[in-house]
Amino acid sequence: MVRGKVDALAENLAASEEAYRQIREMAGIRSPTGDPADRRTGRGAASSPSRPRKLGKEERDLLARSLNHVPSVWPLTKRGFVTEEFSPREGHTGLDIAVESNTPVLAAADGIVVGAGRDDVYGTYVLVQHDASTLTAYGHLALAFVRDGDLVRQGDIIAQSGNSGRSSAPHLHFEIRRNGVEVDPRTYLQR
Repeated sequence: MVRGKVDALAENLAASEEAYRQIREMAGIRSPTGDPADRRTGRGAASSPSRPRKLGKEERDLLARSLNHVPSVWPLTKRGFVTEEFSPREGHTGLDIAVESNTPVLAAADGIVVGAGRDDVYGTYVLVQHDASTLTAYGHLALAFVRDGDLVRQGDIIAQSGNSGRSSAPHLHFEIRRNGVEVDPRTYLQR
């Protein structure tokens, strides 16, 4: 019963966000990047899966003191099944891990959320900056529990897996980026 209510709320929220995006687009209201589909974050900087917000000095200092900034924790509470491997030559920049919708998604390492929103491709997404050069991206979520500026610890539940955006079945799209370049998550993750 509770799960049904949460699912209904998630659907209502997604529909409201899409309606808001369409109204902004029709009204010609644009973000600082010029893209009407971009969402403004709580920190006042535009963010999208391809353009995460930059950390401020205070946030960089906080991360520098973290001991768990290497993304090594499997990003789901369930093992799941990898349906698509990291293959940048074919245009796939992360791992697709099939799990049922609403499976808890975990922060792979300590970090600061630098983006959380909705995108046509990634659907509902979360971006976490772990140190000056390492970022993780979580896409196709049903629901994000964090927002821009939140501090997360390795293993914290940050979202629920889903089927949002350009997706054909419930799964988590998981990326690790080093210095802005996608790398194979399997080189970091422990299962």
